Amino acid sequence: MMSSSRSRVSLALVAASALLLPAKAHADSQSDCQWAINDPDRVVGACTTLLAEQKAPQAWMHFNRGLAFKVLGRLEEAERDYSRAIALDAKYAAYTNRGNVRLLLNDTRGALADYRKAIRLDPKDTVARENLKAIEAALRKVGADKTGQGATSGTAR
Repeated sequence: MMSSSRSRVSLALVAASALLLPAKAHADSQSDCQWAINDPDRVVGACTTLLAEQKAPQAWMHFNRGLAFKVLGRLEEAERDYSRAIALDAKYAAYTNRGNVRLLLNDTRGALADYRKAIRLDPKDTVARENLKAIEAALRKVGADKTGQGATSGTAR
């Protein structure tokens, strides 16, 4: 009788610990997606897991995965995630980052539009302001106007 009771208790403990594992995995995904680690590959994996689990993903999840993609040189994926972050929250601070990626993708017009939008949302965004000034100065040197008219643009969108 005693061993049967112990078996049930042991079985109950095993079952309870199995139920706790997904919560731990979720906590690790959340923590890793928030850049608690300095490993962009793990951030991509954690954010991907977290996004798949969420019924209503939040903008920061796409933003952080976009940042990890950028660090890894996966620029098209970074641009896509920054765009998703913006779609989820139009006031989210992803415009400057997406502008940086667009500039790296040789999409001058897209970068200019993103920097201008970032400055409208946050006039104190010095990164967007400095990047915009630098691009406009470069455009003047090559004879293009501030819209990028006359500038080379990257892939067609």
